[in-house]
Amino acid sequence: MSLKYLGQVFWVGLLLMSCSGSPESETSAGQGSPQPAVSKAESSKILSQGTFVSGNYNTQGSATLISSEGKTFLELDQAFQTDQGPDLFVLLHQDAKPETYEPDDYKVVSKLKEIQGLQQYEIPADADLAKYQSVAIWCKKFNVTFGYAPLTDQQSQG
Repeated sequence: MSLKYLGQVFWVGLLLMSCSGSPESETSAGQGSPQPAVSKAESSKILSQGTFVSGNYNTQGSATLISSEGKTFLELDQAFQTDQGPDLFVLLHQDAKPETYEPDDYKVVSKLKEIQGLQQYEIPADADLAKYQSVAIWCKKFNVTFGYAPLTDQQSQG
């Protein structure tokens, strides 16, 4: 009886193995996915970056403006962290140390996604990057700077 049971287990196992893809197809499919990311990384260029300075609340980490495939992105690094707030936005600001928030002083990038960790935002296409000297985390409701990162041009340092 145990020989019959082993035979059944063998056939079921063989059937299951034949239904799964071959190792070659899994490997080639798996290798196809990272290739675009590598070519994307190769075409990426750091435009400017800065380290956050606390404003009215503790803010730390760094901000980097990156050009990739015809678009510009703002990346907050893994070390990014700020305090919780009711109405937080990520801005590009014309001053290295933002103190006023008149409509012509800044460009809204997005509402802040998370108060900590790695995150990326696409910069609006109409943003004139030459105009902005910092990235700010700003509480719109109370008009308060949580923190800011003065940007240093990286294009001339490459």
